[in-house]
Amino acid sequence: MLEQLLRKKCSKSGLKSDPNISSKIHVWKKTYACITDILVRSGFGWNKTTQMTVVLDEVFHSYVKIGPFAKTLSFKSFPYYLAWTEIFGKDRATGERTEDIYNASNNVSNETFLVSPEYHVPSSYTNIFGDDHECSTL
Repeated sequence: MLEQLLRKKCSKSGLKSDPNISSKIHVWKKTYACITDILVRSGFGWNKTTQMTVVLDEVFHSYVKIGPFAKTLSFKSFPYYLAWTEIFGKDRATGERTEDIYNASNNVSNETFLVSPEYHVPSSYTNIFGDDHECSTL
């Protein structure tokens, strides 16, 4: 259906759902996951005005050692981050509903699985380091 709409609106583009759209969604998802991981770590913040992460250079360089993809996100604005939260937020494990081995085995043996319809979706991040007009780091 997407390809039909693309042909109709952009007949000479040659765009297809696979690989063009699929690869774009893959990159968005990977970027969202990296930003989300960054924002839960100490020393990182979010500036709502610029739609960028805020961090000291040495903290960022330390993080890049464990998450090399973050290097590609440096000094970039992410105006779609909140939309990505709506789209991809439910796809990320948060550890919120974890249980120890004893409770897990009891649930399996009793065939009782408690599933909540609520999922953890990160709320829109407020600027951790001050108001939107002044961004200071730690």
